[in-house]
Amino acid sequence: MAAERLLTEVYSFVSIVASILAAVAWLVWAYAPDEVLAALGVTYYPDKWWAIALPTYLVATLFFVGYTYVALNMMAGCPLDSADMIRDPSTEVTSVLFGAAGEIPDIKDIDLGVINRLLFSDPGAGGARTPTRA
Repeated sequence: MAAERLLTEVYSFVSIVASILAAVAWLVWAYAPDEVLAALGVTYYPDKWWAIALPTYLVATLFFVGYTYVALNMMAGCPLDSADMIRDPSTEVTSVLFGAAGEIPDIKDIDLGVINRLLFSDPGAGGARTPTRA
């Protein structure tokens, strides 16, 4: 157990040091003039345009991945009126969202109609937006 912990600590230390060195190298490459890089002996490096383009592409890609993840999960879910949403006979169902003050209610499913009224009713059209209490 101690050897595994030591190995994890070594990997963590090496990854932090490597990340810091990579960040410093990127900052020097992005902000130092070409003459300074040539004086340091660095003569072959990408165009400075990539110092802005790569982080921009990375951020855009992360936003796209997050949006796609949410969209795919929404597409994979059942519609609210799907037959797959039907519960089995052994499920206890309640139409009460909140119990009395200080009460710890038993575990039960809340009726889908109650949830839909709470989430999707229009308060201006006379829909009840307040949850029912026991």
